[in-house]
Amino acid sequence: MSKEAPLNTPYPYPVLTVGNDPEGFFRELRVHGIHRWEQLTEPLLVPEYREQRSPLTPAQERATTMFVPRIEVIDFREPGANEAFTGVRLNTKPWASCFTLLPQDPHELDGYDTHREWVDQLTPDEIGEALIPLTFEFKHGVGDLYPGAEHDACTIVTPSGVPNKDEWPRGFDSLEDCARREFRNEFGLDLENVTPLGPRVYGFSVSPRRSNETVQPFWVEPKLPLEFHPRKSGKSEQLLPFLITVNDYRELVRRKLLIEIYSAGIVYIALEHLGRLQIV
Repeated sequence: MSKEAPLNTPYPYPVLTVGNDPEGFFRELRVHGIHRWEQLTEPLLVPEYREQRSPLTPAQERATTMFVPRIEVIDFREPGANEAFTGVRLNTKPWASCFTLLPQDPHELDGYDTHREWVDQLTPDEIGEALIPLTFEFKHGVGDLYPGAEHDACTIVTPSGVPNKDEWPRGFDSLEDCARREFRNEFGLDLENVTPLGPRVYGFSVSPRRSNETVQPFWVEPKLPLEFHPRKSGKSEQLLPFLITVNDYRELVRRKLLIEIYSAGIVYIALEHLGRLQIV
């Protein structure tokens, strides 16, 4: 985060509003140092990249294949058919995504033993004015799309991540640990309770026909009293944590200013979980 960007909020992260100027909203986000990355080359298939850069050092190989899913081929027999159907899919890790609410003033939580006690006493109108922790990040998967748009290929999402090498040997059971780690890494807060909102342990399919990737959304409850720890980010991860009201988030949805659909789905699933979803 840029040191030149004053926060002037009770949180260690900016609290932003959409208002009537979406371009101004995204300009304010970029004041904190998150921008489209400069594209230096045309896209290459991984084998082409390896051939052009051969031999790759171990560090280059890890960087090149960090986000590369494996390709699997599976034979099926369709009911009533005699010939096998060969399906091809991407095999990649699931990921966890965290949703919670915070008050406009963090000291409002001081009178409660748990975060959930504060949430349960909120009226629908107060839910609308509660703050959602989000992150603003450039994603290279859409890096050549949306040039010149307000977001310019930078995504607004709930804090998310995939299991690390120590967690993933436990498979889908590690997603809760992943959620706790990612929320602390991205927002600096420890979590008291973590509740999965998707089917069973594996969550929702991201693209059923082409991939076995899933996302498990979690309703998460920070430990009280709130204690913000230093954030940790990966080498390829430059993101800005910020907060916005539920009402302003819905305004982003209405104005079609989100480029990642999963974030919107997770927010609405979480509000349904709270029994406070109102479509007006």
